Amino acid sequence: MSSSSPEDLYGLHPEEIPPLGSPEFDEWAAQDMRQSILITMWLMLALTVIFVAMRFYVRVRVFSRLLVDDYYLIAALLCGALSATLATIAVDSGNGLHMAILSDRQQQDVVMWTTAAFCPGIMFFGLPKVAIVLLLVRLLDPPKGFRIFLWSLIAISQVSFICLIGLLLGRCNPPARMWNPAVDGDCMDIHIVTDFAMFTGAFSAFIDVVLAVYPAFVLLQTKMPLRRKVGLTVVLGVGAVGGGVAIYKTLIIPYGLGSTDFSYHSARIIIWTTVEGSTHIMAASMPVFAPLMDMVLNGGNPFRRSKRAEKPYKHFRTNSHAMNSISFDKGAVNEAGGSNNFSESQDDILPVGKDVKVGSDGVGKMKTRSMTPMPGPGEILCTNEIDITYERKRPMEPLEAMVRGYGSASWKDW
Repeated sequence: MSSSSPEDLYGLHPEEIPPLGSPEFDEWAAQDMRQSILITMWLMLALTVIFVAMRFYVRVRVFSRLLVDDYYLIAALLCGALSATLATIAVDSGNGLHMAILSDRQQQDVVMWTTAAFCPGIMFFGLPKVAIVLLLVRLLDPPKGFRIFLWSLIAISQVSFICLIGLLLGRCNPPARMWNPAVDGDCMDIHIVTDFAMFTGAFSAFIDVVLAVYPAFVLLQTKMPLRRKVGLTVVLGVGAVGGGVAIYKTLIIPYGLGSTDFSYHSARIIIWTTVEGSTHIMAASMPVFAPLMDMVLNGGNPFRRSKRAEKPYKHFRTNSHAMNSISFDKGAVNEAGGSNNFSESQDDILPVGKDVKVGSDGVGKMKTRSMTPMPGPGEILCTNEIDITYERKRPMEPLEAMVRGYGSASWKDW
């Protein structure tokens, strides 16, 4: 920490101001990004809300409940809304205009509210990464080593995001020194903040690329129709767009955080932070829409309610599946054609059944039945009726069913 002058606080890239009273100065002073900030920020946030609402519609309609990754996206969306609200206050104070034409009070308010908006904005694009990893781990079931690798990346990124928030809020002592140069105190060199912010942004972009390439690598090795393979690869890898946004935003960080014209150049960081966060949430939601798109491509209507009493996808919603009662007799066969030879001492006293009917209730259910034998004089009829229930570790969702190779007929009549 060292004593800082106003120029030291945001002096990494000094702003060259045209001579006062010249035509160049008038043109420079007329530059205004306030409208661009507000329109871009709230439009992207509105699109994000629509995507999240559609995601929840699919989850609740098909799966009857939300999953852990859904709650991370809710938290991210709340952070985005808070960041947009604080940024709107900053714009009202003068963010988007040049620092030199603002009053001292406006300059202080711009720095304070803009810095405050950055903090939830960081988590706006940080939390969706957790949701994406949760989704990929659930769908693709990566090996233990790669799973540890993914979660290590996420842990490092989340810690770096929290540390960056700490640097933004605590780089001056007292904190008021950051937005009010008249307050006595010390501030950390702005280079430290910008360098760490660039590291965080670059690492975030690297994670986005990994999360986009990994599902493509896995899916291209699976045996499924090419159209579905390509479609799933695209929707699971759309987060690469967020990686591109993160790279661009990282490149402009020094010119935003480190400029003496903070009120004007920080506007681009506000805009691209919102774009990055919105892109990540949309990317995390796109895979959930895959069953909808697959169904539309196969001629279904995703918004028509099923008239059936039993929905075909019901067996993917529950944690356990009960098999129908099965009578195990000599000669009974299972669905695959094998024998169910579970009778022991009964073999000597039970006559062999006649015809066997075999049926299936779908994935996770099986019925095996044999004709009930008629006991003769002096014989005893012994029948074993067994109910078998098996459990999955968790319910299966439509997207997972697609990755596992089930057809759209499994979910087209929700």
